[in-house]
Amino acid sequence: MQKLPKEITRKSLRKKKSRGKIKLLLFLFIFLIILGGLIYLFGFSGVFKIKNIGISNKTQIADQDLIDIIKAHLAEDHWSFLPRDSWPLIAQGAIVQEILDKYPQIRTASLKIQLPKMSLEAIIEPRTPVALWCDETQEKCSLVDDEGIIFQTATKEQYGTELPLIISKINNSSDDLGKKVYSAEDIRQVIRINQNLKEDLQIPLESFIADDTSFLVADTKEGWEIYFDLDSNLDISLMKLKALLDQELPINKRQGLQYIDLRFTKVYYK
Repeated sequence: MQKLPKEITRKSLRKKKSRGKIKLLLFLFIFLIILGGLIYLFGFSGVFKIKNIGISNKTQIADQDLIDIIKAHLAEDHWSFLPRDSWPLIAQGAIVQEILDKYPQIRTASLKIQLPKMSLEAIIEPRTPVALWCDETQEKCSLVDDEGIIFQTATKEQYGTELPLIISKINNSSDDLGKKVYSAEDIRQVIRINQNLKEDLQIPLESFIADDTSFLVADTKEGWEIYFDLDSNLDISLMKLKALLDQELPINKRQGLQYIDLRFTKVYYK
């Protein structure tokens, strides 16, 4: 079998490489055209530009304040040239995070894009207060929600009769809004104890005293205290308390009572 001259073989290889480069350049050219078209369509054409901003707001925060935050983000650019006011380029996470950081009284915030109207709606849900959280002086107080987060400054005069009062011995500030000061489980326990004592046992409460352990003191308006361990079974503790009050300490025998301690297997009182 006769071999091809080496010169012909080299020419064939050069032609193949040349055709490969042409295909690659053609592919890159088409890719850049498509990419440029997409950038223009989504970024500059105005087809996907947000035209209206609406607020679904159940808080006392002014709608315009929320709109201003959103508009400020939409006015920015990605990489100094891509506008952020186009639907696919909106930094939704950054907008939501700024709203939550600025307004701790907001529990959740989300953005909803309505197509093809190109409207953006911010949906705002508030935190609901479940107790009043005060420092030991009771001069600095804040509302706390069921997640144990303080979110709004308040006073005893405003909420002292509506919400249970928790006096904190924990080393944190009631001014640090948005901070988690108590676990969600412990808050739920306090609310349940408050409801049980006031509604079921008819024991009016002055306040609760909390520290950074599971120890909780319920200070009654009758002048005596109840000690709880929040890590123990609350159902059993409340059953023991009811049995003690019914059998040994009815109202007419509580004069001079100092405390009832429910932290142990046996109930102690003095």
